[in-house]
Amino acid sequence: MIEKVAELLRELVEIASPPGEEDRLTGYIEEKFEEFGYAAERFKGNLLLNPEADFWVATHLDALTVSSKFRISQGYAFGAGVCDAKAGIAAMLLALERISELKLGFALFVEEETTGKGSELIAGHFSPKRCVVLEPTSLRIAREQYGGIELVFNIEGKAAHAAVPERGINAVERAFKLLEELRKLPAKVSILKIAGGGDIYAIPDSCTMVVDIIFPPGVSLKEVHSRAVATGRAYGSVEVVEEEEAFILDGEAARLLEEALKRAQVETENAAMSSWCDASNLKKAGWDVVVFGPGELAPCHTQRERVKLSEVLLASRAIEELNALV
Repeated sequence: MIEKVAELLRELVEIASPPGEEDRLTGYIEEKFEEFGYAAERFKGNLLLNPEADFWVATHLDALTVSSKFRISQGYAFGAGVCDAKAGIAAMLLALERISELKLGFALFVEEETTGKGSELIAGHFSPKRCVVLEPTSLRIAREQYGGIELVFNIEGKAAHAAVPERGINAVERAFKLLEELRKLPAKVSILKIAGGGDIYAIPDSCTMVVDIIFPPGVSLKEVHSRAVATGRAYGSVEVVEEEEAFILDGEAARLLEEALKRAQVETENAAMSSWCDASNLKKAGWDVVVFGPGELAPCHTQRERVKLSEVLLASRAIEELNALV
């Protein structure tokens, strides 16, 4: 069975599906559904199966393009998008192949990695449902979804000849001081991108820094926003790119998932989803959602992205049991 998981993941990974270019993968999955005797439907790029169901299992089609070829090593599959979230797609397909009476709905969203418009369109069109969103949680039940805010700081300085730096104000050095101030927030703060200086032998008079700030439920987005912006304005100008509240995911969907995991003989542990995912759009529209799936989040979006083959198989069994429960 593990060999079957590996081959399925290989096929999924070798179909590139960058955001906005998911059609080839969508077609492949449609053919798989047909092999199992089901007819799927497309809704504004998203792929849906049995959308009339009251309980859905969902994930996303797109994967970021990272230079990483598919390979198997020591029980893990490696490759671009193998964990985020083609492992979830594989778990869906493996479960569906074994399900005799389909009660669940299945949804595969476009553009989760960029605009999030796939799940946003679905959330706005369908009445609220219960839903498990498949994302890497190492098979733990993510009962919390972190909030986040992304900002662009334009830090100002004063140019001077590099041999007399005391006559200027180094904007790049000020950026690091700004970062120290931001890390006093009750949140995780990361630089996503920084640019400043050039080839001229002079200290830089400007620096641009893109910063991501994430925080758990209980921390106010309003507070993080106001403190981050006020801090940034002392160094220059600030632009808020996007922001989301944190929230709890602890409804009927989580309870049923926990029961399904027990029936599948998977140890149940709780976790938090620290990255934005489609659950946010669904939750804001009134859906009862929980996040769960095979694989670890940390190596995703890198050349080290991987997923344990056994976790994909266990996730598929959990979906099977969930189908029997709803």
